[in-house]
Amino acid sequence: MAMTSKREIKKIEEQITGKVRGVTFITDFNYIKRKKGKKGVEKVQKQITDWGVDLDFTRVSNNNWYPAGWRIISLLAIKKVFNWGDKEIFEMGRAAPKNSFVVKTLLRYFVSMKKTFQETVKYWKKHWTVGELKAEKLDLKNKRIKIRVNDFQAHPVLCQFLKGYFQAILELIVKDSEPVIEEKKCMSRGDKYHEFQITW
Repeated sequence: MAMTSKREIKKIEEQITGKVRGVTFITDFNYIKRKKGKKGVEKVQKQITDWGVDLDFTRVSNNNWYPAGWRIISLLAIKKVFNWGDKEIFEMGRAAPKNSFVVKTLLRYFVSMKKTFQETVKYWKKHWTVGELKAEKLDLKNKRIKIRVNDFQAHPVLCQFLKGYFQAILELIVKDSEPVIEEKKCMSRGDKYHEFQITW
């Protein structure tokens, strides 16, 4: 597995624009605390500090805005410290909405899948100042939905997290089925946008 260098981290900080809410980092660290304990959290924080990044999880506030590049750096630190692959990052993303009181509460009020994904689009804007999330195609007959994220230059590690996140949203709606998600297009691979297809 390739190791991330300080140079790569600096590049992410310089090239990734926009802001992200602090709650995303708190979600990460709550997950690590459950999986790896307090020592695991300390190891991830040490890695972030060793890279020269000013992100301090003890000072993060839920509603404050932070550099979007830090979101990627947080995931890369977790991946490096625990030697995790795409599967583990996917599962981390999948756990996020299932452990979010806000998400689970919102979903209780959405009786239709169409309404749910319309609200998910609004939810994105509350967490990111960059990117535009769209439920591009909802085909209930063939049990397929396409989700597109425009104007969001991210990183493959975040794509894995988002795959898990979007799949979990559908799992919370369609409880008697097992959704499968694929990333059909990715800006990291040179595409003009990210596109995720979920079938169930």
